[in-house]
Amino acid sequence: MTLSRLLQGIIEVPATMDRQISSLTLDSRAVLPGSLFCATKGTITHGLDFVAQAQARGAVAIICEPNPAWSTDQHAQLAANIDIPLLTITDLNLKISTIAGRFYGDPGFNLDLIGITGTNGKTSVSQIIAQALTPDQCCGVVGTLGYGINNKFASTGHTTPDAVQLQSILAKLLSAGAKTVAMEISSHALAQNRAAGLPINTAIFTNLTRDHLDYHHNLGAYAQAKGRLFKMPGLRHAILNADDPISYEILATLHPKVEPIFYSLTPGYVPKRPKIRWLRLEFMEHQPRGMRLWIIGSWGNGGITVPMMGYFNAANILAALAALILRAPNQNLGTALHQLGRVKGVPGRMECFGNHTQPLVVVDYAHTPDALEQVLKELKMQQPQRLICVFGCGGDRDKGKRPQMGNVAERLSDMVILTDDNPRHEDGDHIIQDILSGTVHPDAIHIQRQREAAIQHALTIATPKDIVLIAGKGHETTQNINGVEHQFSDRLTVVKLLNSRFRP
Repeated sequence: MTLSRLLQGIIEVPATMDRQISSLTLDSRAVLPGSLFCATKGTITHGLDFVAQAQARGAVAIICEPNPAWSTDQHAQLAANIDIPLLTITDLNLKISTIAGRFYGDPGFNLDLIGITGTNGKTSVSQIIAQALTPDQCCGVVGTLGYGINNKFASTGHTTPDAVQLQSILAKLLSAGAKTVAMEISSHALAQNRAAGLPINTAIFTNLTRDHLDYHHNLGAYAQAKGRLFKMPGLRHAILNADDPISYEILATLHPKVEPIFYSLTPGYVPKRPKIRWLRLEFMEHQPRGMRLWIIGSWGNGGITVPMMGYFNAANILAALAALILRAPNQNLGTALHQLGRVKGVPGRMECFGNHTQPLVVVDYAHTPDALEQVLKELKMQQPQRLICVFGCGGDRDKGKRPQMGNVAERLSDMVILTDDNPRHEDGDHIIQDILSGTVHPDAIHIQRQREAAIQHALTIATPKDIVLIAGKGHETTQNINGVEHQFSDRLTVVKLLNSRFRP
């Protein structure tokens, strides 16, 4: 595709600057011969800082947004010092998704796109929808576990890839046969306009609790970022958690053509506004490693048994069910519930290990105070002899949640073992001290920085009547220490240790 065609209607490309473009990228390290390098402002640096590297790697043209820290003369000097066209586009950050979509053939317009946002539950909701819809409608997934179809995932590196990568991924999923794509859309992605221009059909809000305040600084800004998903042009349905007050702020901003649908775990819930459709959990029966749900609402009532645990997962099921109903023939509840019967659970989300001769070991991604509290409360309902919690907190992230998580773990567990999560560039001892500052009896907390040793200690002291929660990393297969990714999986470690300790 030529540069002039790619940027048609966005900026006029002089004939002398027109080039054939073979690829797009926002990352100078990913530039290939024939690439168009898109230089936008990042959180720390600006793409213009890497123009020389992009040219050296074979970029044939550069589009950029102005660097607010530079003068007009500095921009002009840069353009004069390189041998390839440099075109400045105001608000390029908002237009990258549209440009990338054009390059990849606008795949989103040939897909039924479902966007999911919220602090907790995004991965579970997207995976539930995809597992339920496939093979009927072949649903792809983009999110924390990667992107793919039929539980075969390739890594993205982020919950929501950058705008160029996202369009490329949608094109790949469309080519692979996807009809629908369930996408996790993080607050970072919304704040950075990574999904701008995508024709989202259905937007889902799960909940909002403390997270990412290292980036957003306060809950108001965090909520505002989440709310952007519900202002996307062309949105048709907004599925909202009636038990979270942020949903009503979102409701007040919806375009009149967007239909709100509420779901709730609150007994007796019915929307106050007339004509709003809704779903409600009528009752939940706890089962070993699963639950039986009875659901009522605007489409009737019905039951489903799922291999998942927890009221928070019941909420995730309701959110996903609303999306499934909208896609079922005649919006039939029975059809949607039948599809839910295909769900096998989500890797690293309340994932259970062990048998009747072993302790129940649960691996979960809970890495916020609210998520950890919800998981621990659910596991206490299983009435274990002891509830043992192994967790840590990530480095270079929101430090304010660390003492809160320490308080939650101490209050709801019989034993707490603190360990490293992903310390990144922080001193793990400092992270643990931050966690301990929220506890009442820090001397009673066990500390083992080496994560496998911490898990091993928990499984060594646990009896078959105990439950061990390994929290924080869930599905992850690496551990970041001093910026280096080391191979490590909580899930594989648990399997290995259980097999070695309880070998027949």
